[in-house]
Amino acid sequence: MTDQSPSTLGIGTDVKWTIPADISSRTDIDNIKVWRSSSENENYTELAQIDYSGSSPLYYDVTGNRGYSYLVTFLASMAPYESPWHITFFPPLPSEARLIEFIRRATPEVIAKTMTDEDFLNGLYLAVQIFNTYPPETSFSLANFPRSHQAYLIGLGQLTALTSRFLPISIRDWAYSEPGGVVMQIDRGAKMNQAMEIISKVYTQYLPLVKMDFAWDFPMGVGTVQLPLSMGGVVSRGLLNVLDIFTSTGR
Repeated sequence: MTDQSPSTLGIGTDVKWTIPADISSRTDIDNIKVWRSSSENENYTELAQIDYSGSSPLYYDVTGNRGYSYLVTFLASMAPYESPWHITFFPPLPSEARLIEFIRRATPEVIAKTMTDEDFLNGLYLAVQIFNTYPPETSFSLANFPRSHQAYLIGLGQLTALTSRFLPISIRDWAYSEPGGVVMQIDRGAKMNQAMEIISKVYTQYLPLVKMDFAWDFPMGVGTVQLPLSMGGVVSRGLLNVLDIFTSTGR
């Protein structure tokens, strides 16, 4: 849900946050302070104070933009009490929401319905970082990622989103047996791991080929390289990744 209409997109910005468990368990919280700074780690000033409704709220900063950093604190005016700061996040932009929808439709409903847009968006952020750090290094963001390669980003984003969301799932697996020989075992962790291995194999196979498209635009990733082998040196993983590119393309 957003306070902005299509006509105001790009004018100001929405800011969202989740309610921490230690706050939701209290009955005396009645206000939320919204803080803003041009630097993520310092010099925050109070921007607004809004009523606390007990749900995950949203604030529309009419003079703000995504270049600012925002924090919130929770108040109990009768205590008096003010919580430590908590981080905030921005709702997906239309271009991001479109990528999220692709991933959601490609994810089994039983899993997708347990995940939020923010879960998928975080997966996409991680996917871009993985893509950028594989040689040759690039510096794309979700905003300027090449449209011709978005299919790869969607698949890798699904993998990172599911991995981040369901990594601890195996701790909830369990087995049950009776003396008569009845055995019941829930092993969701192994099934999830198998699915992720299959997806990972597909996308890591094609990553060198995809990055080859950028090798000549970002020459720091390729070129003449001295191999430190004559004195017993070890080739770095980054260099081996570059060599993988040429091996996979037959060059």
